[in-house]
Amino acid sequence: MCLYSRFQTSDGISRNEEGILKNPGSENEALEVKGSYSYKGPDGKDITVNFVANENGYQPIVSARRK
Repeated sequence: MCLYSRFQTSDGISRNEEGILKNPGSENEALEVKGSYSYKGPDGKDITVNFVANENGYQPIVSARRK
């Protein structure tokens, strides 16, 4: 099973993610979602958050850069 979502709002926020079911039907069945979202911060920097969310919790990696 795989789920995929991607969108961008009129104010420039964008998000994409993909989810998979790991170990389906087993005792260790778990949903894992990988993706990213980005937006312009209040200081004008472009903020991007890449993440994995799974049985080990939400694990973000944040980067910011000025265009």
